[in-house]
Amino acid sequence: MEDIHAVCQRGLLRQKYKPTALFATNGVTGLCALKSLYSLGFTTPDSIAFVTFDELIAEDFFQPRITSVVQPTYEIGHRVVEVLFDRIVHRGATSVSKVRLPATLVVRDSLLTRISGHPL
Repeated sequence: MEDIHAVCQRGLLRQKYKPTALFATNGVTGLCALKSLYSLGFTTPDSIAFVTFDELIAEDFFQPRITSVVQPTYEIGHRVVEVLFDRIVHRGATSVSKVRLPATLVVRDSLLTRISGHPL
């Protein structure tokens, strides 16, 4: 948490040109970054747009609501079980297969005003 706050301070306060958006790579990092943004006086989306990869567990509690890239977690789990059962049935065969599942951008308040009011 302290490392993320330090990175936010260096990246957001010490730059000549302030960033207009921040993308957090996961929910935990997103929560820490969001806390840091608020403590530094930034507001979403007025002073900075904010997006996380993965839903924040308590997304409904945030105002403004947080924009997220949402993974199909149920489908990921389902596919993992299929692969596991296939390996059990075929006695540990290790055939490699790639499965790509689409993620979805769920645009919420933390990005909306920035998109409609200012170029990112």
